[in-house]
Amino acid sequence: MAAPLMSGWHFWIDRGGTFTDIVAWHPDVAGVRVAKVLSEDPARVEAAPLAAIRSVLELPVEYALQELGPLSIRMGTTVATNALLTGTGIPTVLVQTKGFGDHLLIDDQSRPDLFSLEMRRPRPAWHSIIEADERIGIDGDVVVPLDEQNLSRSLEEAFSGGARSCAISLVHGWRHPIHESRAIEIAIETGFSQVVAGHQVSPLEGVLARSQTTLIDAMLTPLLQDSIRSLFESLPEASIEFMQSSGGLARPDDFRGAQAVLSGPAGGIVGAVKTAEVSGVREIITFDMGGTSTDVAWYDGKLHRTWESKFNGLRLRVPMLEIDTIAAGGGSICRFDGQRLRVGPGSAGANPGPACYRMGGPATLTDCQMVLGRLDSDLLPSVFGSSRTEPADINASREVFQRISDSMHSHAKMSLEEIAEGCLKIAVEHMASAVRRISIEKGRSVEGVTMIAFGGAGGQTACLVAETLGIQRIIIHPQAGVLSALGMGLASPRLSSERTVGCPVDGEHAYRAVIDDLEKDLVHQMSERGVARDKLGIRRRLHLQVAGWDGSLSVEQAEPGVMRTSFLEKAHERYGFHLPADSPLMVDMVEVEVEVREAVPVLSCDSEAVSGIPLRRTNAWFRGSRMEVDVWHRSAIDSETRIQGPAIIAEDGSTTILEPGWNLSGTPQGDLLLEHVSSAPVTRAYGEDPVSLEIFSHRFMSIAEEMGVTLRQTAHSVNIKERLDFSCAIFTADGQLVANGPHVPVHLGSMDHSVMAVIDGHAHDLRPGDAWLLNDPYHGGTHLPDLTLVTPVFVDDGQKLAFFVASRGHHADVGGLTPGSMPADSRTLEDEGAIISPVRIVHDGRMNEPLIRDLFTSIQHPSRNPDQNIADLRAQMAANARGVEELTRLVATHGIGMIVDCMEAVIDAGEACVRRLLPTLREGSCEANMDHGSTIRVATRLDGDSFVFDFGGTSKQVPLNFNAPPAITRAVILYVLRCLIDDDIPLNAGCLRPIRIEIPSDSLLNPRSPSAVVAGNVETSQCVADTLLAALGVQAASQGTMNNLTFGNNEYQYYETVCGGVGAGDGFHGADAVHSHMTNSRLTDPEILESRFPVRLDRFAVRAGSGGNGRWRGGEGVIRQIRFLQDMTLTLLAGRRSQPPFGLAGGAAGSTGSQFLIRADGEMEPLSARCTIQVAAGDVFHLETPGGGGFGPVS
Repeated sequence: MAAPLMSGWHFWIDRGGTFTDIVAWHPDVAGVRVAKVLSEDPARVEAAPLAAIRSVLELPVEYALQELGPLSIRMGTTVATNALLTGTGIPTVLVQTKGFGDHLLIDDQSRPDLFSLEMRRPRPAWHSIIEADERIGIDGDVVVPLDEQNLSRSLEEAFSGGARSCAISLVHGWRHPIHESRAIEIAIETGFSQVVAGHQVSPLEGVLARSQTTLIDAMLTPLLQDSIRSLFESLPEASIEFMQSSGGLARPDDFRGAQAVLSGPAGGIVGAVKTAEVSGVREIITFDMGGTSTDVAWYDGKLHRTWESKFNGLRLRVPMLEIDTIAAGGGSICRFDGQRLRVGPGSAGANPGPACYRMGGPATLTDCQMVLGRLDSDLLPSVFGSSRTEPADINASREVFQRISDSMHSHAKMSLEEIAEGCLKIAVEHMASAVRRISIEKGRSVEGVTMIAFGGAGGQTACLVAETLGIQRIIIHPQAGVLSALGMGLASPRLSSERTVGCPVDGEHAYRAVIDDLEKDLVHQMSERGVARDKLGIRRRLHLQVAGWDGSLSVEQAEPGVMRTSFLEKAHERYGFHLPADSPLMVDMVEVEVEVREAVPVLSCDSEAVSGIPLRRTNAWFRGSRMEVDVWHRSAIDSETRIQGPAIIAEDGSTTILEPGWNLSGTPQGDLLLEHVSSAPVTRAYGEDPVSLEIFSHRFMSIAEEMGVTLRQTAHSVNIKERLDFSCAIFTADGQLVANGPHVPVHLGSMDHSVMAVIDGHAHDLRPGDAWLLNDPYHGGTHLPDLTLVTPVFVDDGQKLAFFVASRGHHADVGGLTPGSMPADSRTLEDEGAIISPVRIVHDGRMNEPLIRDLFTSIQHPSRNPDQNIADLRAQMAANARGVEELTRLVATHGIGMIVDCMEAVIDAGEACVRRLLPTLREGSCEANMDHGSTIRVATRLDGDSFVFDFGGTSKQVPLNFNAPPAITRAVILYVLRCLIDDDIPLNAGCLRPIRIEIPSDSLLNPRSPSAVVAGNVETSQCVADTLLAALGVQAASQGTMNNLTFGNNEYQYYETVCGGVGAGDGFHGADAVHSHMTNSRLTDPEILESRFPVRLDRFAVRAGSGGNGRWRGGEGVIRQIRFLQDMTLTLLAGRRSQPPFGLAGGAAGSTGSQFLIRADGEMEPLSARCTIQVAAGDVFHLETPGGGGFGPVS
């Protein structure tokens, strides 16, 4: 029935990528009206939001929408998201400080896929980049005045070349915007209609993220404004507001590209929160499952926000609702990889869609539900097939799962239903991991939390996900399928603003003036909208951190003592250990939010009640067997209805599956309330079970990743929290590697030696709550700065040793001849710092700080900052505690026997993956010469059922520091094997079972104690990787060095590695300006670097022409210039300065690296690749890193 034509309608719209949902409400009309239209329809002239309004009011095409008169529209849109992901924003020129034109290309120098030899960067989002000749120092001093004439000329050229939008982001411009402000004026004078600067969009420290955010805003805002104009042209009397990523509504003039990327999902979160509030629920987890992905979020009386996310390779740093998205939806593809059942991340999309859509699609999670009888084609709309008029096809679903079954016949005998149920379990584990990331990882307990499930597929898996997490209650709104649209109408207009502060929380409270200014500005903006101050709710938050931390925790503004207490409590919840009560606390950032207090519309469901009985019975699969279950239509469920699972509840657009052990009842609000009353018995998993293998492989890896998150958040040093030079892993009771996080490759294959050293030396003395520290390369370590903390994990009330967890971090200084503990000229291990064989530093959960301090200071060359060592070890202790907690939870849920069996099965799977690879490996040989005169020689051959890496002929150990303990070569081999497998396999001890490694004693790769080794870990390892890949015929040499740079004095110590060119391979060019092989550490943002150390980064650019030529070109190196503002000691430890990165198969070598010092008086001083020098204020260090080798002759 057509809705009454009258003014005063409220339209709440979610314009998604595939469909646009609309909810229409009128205060004088009963209920709400709902419609769904295609977001893109070639047969339609008007925009999707207008078509949705026409559809929901059932208006003919000839009706002029202008005649509707005054109305209200609130909308979330994916226009900005889609343009960002597809690179179709407005052509935008980016203005950056001279010397930083390549900064967005280089990014933080890390590669996104650790084990991919071919790195593919997203297409550049910018039209062009201008380097403005200007520079402002950290304190606001104008170091180089802005060259306005040159900037104007460059902007004119960009405009003539097609750029129409201009983004401006200069170093330190967020704090000192004098040059940015003038550049805005020049850009407007040039003719750019859209001009935005970093200090306007994201006034926070960190020029890389700010530049990318400013670029996104400049690219997308004009697109949004165009779509807004089309709405006003058709609906001139409409009042329009837009949902922002932060969860608040904005007027059209204030709605910008940077704030719109999560516009649609934010509406769903708001809708879920309002659903919970009406039901009297305070703590919820939102669960929004659609066709391609699942979004989850946390609410506990306030909306939690994050300040940085990454989209299509670009960081977006604005306040956004904290939403975790995973690629698991109804269209996620199911497959068998030879050992494990796999689900996602690929999706069948809308075309061809799942197999049951009758378009030749693959097996998906939707097909799983069809095979299991949980989705009934009779209750689904007949919109499938090429005609879009046919019903879903259960036979097509069974056919694609039969193919999977046929491929599994030699591994496991499973029925189609068992396979489909297995895939469903795997997807549930992935989704549960997302919930853990926004809850448990952040110190939030799920006990007592209610899940709000919505989205087209949310009700299908909600019970399973909740049960996996121990969540007892689920609420499903009557409009769950369009809850994101409904959330637009239930949201409030909101404005927020934030500023980086960087002052102590105690003392003069400089942050208060900043908060007052922000609040005054926001209140003024609201008054311009006609909103009085007494109608506003105002929240003032401080983001506090321990001095030196990267992560911060938000607390409400209060007296300093109250905020300190709140911060310490939150830190304990998040990180699992107590910080000292007198920890120096800093205000990282302040945030003010104003929200309009307004009445929420009272909504009723516009549906006709039917008899409160099931539609019928159907045969469906639940928990391992088929059974007859009731099928209900949701309209038959009222507040008196009680249903015991298993059951199926169908409605237009979605299905809710009530699992065994769950009860369902209706509520007076029309919600479905699902409550867990009993658990199904746990099915024991065995190694040959492809389902359990995938689930537990993922779970073990997730635990290691969670440890890494904790380590980064709590670490003190730049090395760990900014550069991410750390790794975490879990091990069996006998020290076998089970799983690791995607951290630093050179760590991953060598940490089991550390665990074995603890077992070998202290097996009789291992106790619950203890942890052991080591770094001795001849007793389980690699090089001295890498400190490994090993913690045993006990079960059965502390009686049984079950596992180990370990974390390794590169500490900024552990003593030695030079600051940073990377001396260029060390000859013995003692020259490189504190040598620690396994020693217990944590007993019964308490860290022995006096012992640790003694380890680092009572030596010939003591640590220069033992307090930082202790702080970072405390972070490693927190990371290990997280691992212990999660493994203990697994055992409590599944039993120790099952977990041990699954660990062994995961290790066996690693072995099987490598055995399948062996026949494809080339037998060959290669030798590589190093700058200092040593040679690495390797021959590869298949020997029976083993593959041999024979390093015979490699040079003897040297009286330098390039010696590498065998654990390093082992780590390189593991890395190379994982790269060649090119699949998401478990990287563990099993991968090396089919491998035999032969290394001569007393050689460069198997030295005797006390030979120096600091360069073996960082330099020799890179050359070993190049040599192995060349011997296998896979890839030319990459830069072959980490370009280790340390500088400091008694007050400061800093260490960084610098990227270079990647070697080309057969079929791909080498990547430019990125880390390769055995490291993947990030570079510190220039503004953060300059705020924490007395240096200035003058230039960071791609070194054009340094890559080797060939059919496939080697990658380019970089140029990096650092100006020192204080006297310091500088040490460089690098390679490939005389021996170039070799080409392969006829490709040319890459260029060697070089370096020199420009003294303050202008004198140029050449430097060797291994040097320690004294630099004075005003000196500039200039570094050029090697390019990668080419592959194949130029045709």
